[in-house]
Parts: sequence; C-alpha cells; structure tokens
Amino acid sequence: MFVFLILVLVPLQGTFSASSNPLIVMGMIGGQVTIPCTKYKQDTSFSSSCWYLNGTAVYCSGSSMGRFVGRSQQIQTCNLLLSNLQEGDSGLFTYVWSSTHVGQVNLILTTDPALAGSPPYIEGFKGRSAMLPCINMGSGGSLPKNNCWYSKEVDIFCFSGPSPRFNQFTSRIRGRDDTNVVLPDLQVTDAGLFTCYLSSSTQGTVALKVKETAVSRPTITRNPDKPYIMAGTPITLTCLSENGSWPISYSWRRLNPHKSSYDLISSLASLSFPQAEVGDAGTYECIATNVVNGASRTEKATAQLIVQSPITNLSISVIPKQLFVFEGQLMVLRCQVDSGSEPITWTWYQLEEKGSARKAIISQEQELRLTVPAQSGQYACKAQNEYDGQNITLNSREVTVHIIPKAEVHSIATVSLCFSVFILIGLMVAGCVWMRERSTDTRTPPTKDVSAGKQTPKDKYHKSTEYKTENTSKNHYQDVEDGFYCPLSNRQMEEDVYDDLS
Repeated sequence: MFVFLILVLVPLQGTFSASSNPLIVMGMIGGQVTIPCTKYKQDTSFSSSCWYLNGTAVYCSGSSMGRFVGRSQQIQTCNLLLSNLQEGDSGLFTYVWSSTHVGQVNLILTTDPALAGSPPYIEGFKGRSAMLPCINMGSGGSLPKNNCWYSKEVDIFCFSGPSPRFNQFTSRIRGRDDTNVVLPDLQVTDAGLFTCYLSSSTQGTVALKVKETAVSRPTITRNPDKPYIMAGTPITLTCLSENGSWPISYSWRRLNPHKSSYDLISSLASLSFPQAEVGDAGTYECIATNVVNGASRTEKATAQLIVQSPITNLSISVIPKQLFVFEGQLMVLRCQVDSGSEPITWTWYQLEEKGSARKAIISQEQELRLTVPAQSGQYACKAQNEYDGQNITLNSREVTVHIIPKAEVHSIATVSLCFSVFILIGLMVAGCVWMRERSTDTRTPPTKDVSAGKQTPKDKYHKSTEYKTENTSKNHYQDVEDGFYCPLSNRQMEEDVYDDLS
C-alpha cells in the first residue's frame, strides 16, 4: 500500500465564509434599527431583489410583507429600516443585489441600550480571514481621500489614487468587489473600527472583533466525491474545520480492527491514494486541534473508505490435506479467493448423492468444520461480491472428504474375553505353584553298596537301599524301602543311576 500524504493549503484562511462571519447588527427591543445592505457573497438561490428573513421575503418593491407590514421601509437606496422591534424579528437578513450576489446581516435583539447603539460589527477568528463590507449609512465626518478604507483615521487601503503609507495591514489587506476589503491572518491587535469612505455622503463604519475560539468539528471531503471507488483509481480525503482560531493542526488515523483502536498515519490535512487498493479500505479518522487561552481543543470526524475489486480464483483448502480423518478428528474446509473486496458472501453446498447435481445449502460461513462420519461426502462452495454495481459470482469445484468411523465395541464379548484371560492366568499361576511344591518335596533316592553292604566314603550321605529292577522295558523305578514308585523315561533312569554311581 503506497500512500502519498499531501499538505493542502486550506482555502478558508485567506477567504471569506459568510456563514462564519456575517455583518452583525444589534437592535433594541421596542426600538428601531437600520439593516445595511451589503454585497459580498455569491448566491444563486434567490431570484428577486428583495429583503428576506431566514429565507422568507419581508420587503419587496417598496412594500412590506409578512410580520413587518407597517414596520419596515427602505432607506439610503437599499438599507432596511425596522421599527418597533419585537421578539422573533432577529435572524439572518439577506438582501439580493442581483441573481448572483447577495448581502447578509445577522440581527441580534437586546435590552441593553449601550449594545443597541454600537456600530455594526464583524466577528473574526484569530488566524483566519474576514471581509469588511462597505456599508452606506449616509453623511458623516470628512476624511482626506475618497474611495479608501480608514482605521483610526489613517488610510490603510485605497481603490484609486496613491497607495497609503506603510501600516500594520499593508502586507495583508486587499480589495474585493470594488468596495469591500479582505483582511487575512487576523490578529487580536487588528480589532477596532474601520470606515469605508467613498465620499462625504457615502460612508459607513464597521467594527472588527477578533477572538480566540475552539476548533469546530471538521468535515471530510472526497475527491472524487463518490461513496466508493474502483481498485487502482486515485482518491484524496481532505479534513477541514470551518470555525476556530488558527493555527489549526490536522492528523489522520486509521482504525485497526485487530486492536479496536486507531493508528496514526499522517499529520497533514489531506490523505491521498494515487492508486487505491483493497487493503486501503477501512475507517479513517480526522482530528482537528487548536489552542485557545493556552488549552488544547480537539474535534474529530470519521469517514469510511470503500475500495471495490472483483473476486478472482475461487478454491477450497482442506486441513488435513489427505481428505480423510477418523471419527472425532476435525476436518476443516475453507472457501477462499485470491483477491476481492469485502463484503464477500460465502455459501457451502453438499451434493445429496454421489454424481448428482442436486445440492443442499448447509452453511453461510467461510469455513466448514466436519467431525462425524455422516458428514462424509462431496462439497462445493460459492463466493459473491459487488463490483462497479454488478454482482460477481464464482463457484468452486467439488471435493470429496471421508470421515472413517471407529470400530464397533461389543460389551458382552469384551467381558467374556477379559474373563477368559483372567481364568487362563489363574490356571498358569496355580500350575507354577504346584510344580514348585512338588520339586521341593521330592527326595533323592539313597545309594546302596551292592558288594559289601558297607558305605563308601562317597556314600556317607545316603542310606543303604536295595534296588530291584523289574520289567525294565516299562521304564519303572521303585524304592522298595520307602514304597515310592514313579515312572521315568529311560534317559531319566540313566541320569539317576549315574548320580548314584558317582
């Protein structure tokens, strides 16, 4: 994502905004007041040369209308004189000079005679611009030069003739519409009385008040002015606060959906994307800040940037990749595209029968999670999004997955098997014990001295025993003395005899 940040000189500084500083006139309830006609704003919404109050005609072609019947008249060519002021007479008065130019005066009613007798004034904000309208209040004092503006009886700007001497306004003041002047970059020290002197019979004085005020909530403009743009096209977002003392600083932040907070991306008034990408889409926040009486004031506004791109290359990813698992294990099918702008609508289908074209919708999520054998089968997904007013739809190929069931477990067979194994182990243990006892109780037969009937030194541990051999073909061994009888194999007899002889 390549984002070019461009600092834009805000046009409000150095230009006039009628909504922020119209001429203000104070009137006394029950008294009278003159609403001077001014000519300093272009507006094509009015077609008649009339006076309007909050958009409603109140004086046209020498006749009073509405609530001002019998209480209004036109003087000094186009000024409006109102008598017997009442509550409800206050508001924004507009005089239509032509089909393109109007003048606006804000009437404020008061019960303070001192305020009611003050001259009309313009309220400006420090650091901003204000236009001083030339009004005609009739004859007054005499000043040295015609067609000039004066401050404290010193000429500061002239529409004709020699230029005034250098003063605090020389580098900033400039003329507009032949008789009005614009004063940019207002300072608190600029406040005072200013007189437009065209001649001794055509002159008027306005007061300029300069104050520090908190920044107003900014507005965000788009260029081009569209709710969404196509991927690859340029767009610029500009942040502007209409009211508030200068200097005003601007910054841009972008919402991070993973942290649910905003990340700072720019400290300038404008944010430009030469080739917007889908990744640039999101929520952006503009912050306007100024300082009033040493305290920082902040206002915010947000805008949603939508960048549209058609979805491409729909596919299904499977985890695990071998397309089968055993019952109880998780298989995840994920429907995915290579590119495409949100929102994307996902739809999962399962083929009702193998090879059949009939499909059943089973999910509207991007992922499908399978765990039981009944979910084995063929699956396909569909993705949809909107691009340039058209609905884009892609369908995936089918995939076949298998969830292998576990082997059946029969409880009776399991118990029988366990019991049989237990009995077998018991018999084996019993046999081993019996064999061990037999081997312990068996005594070795004593040897006999067949020649002399006397024990030899080697036979001192044996008793004299008489051996009989009967029916040797039957492999019997018999201890006559002890009455012990045991059949033996030929080999066993040979081993016993060998032991006796040795």
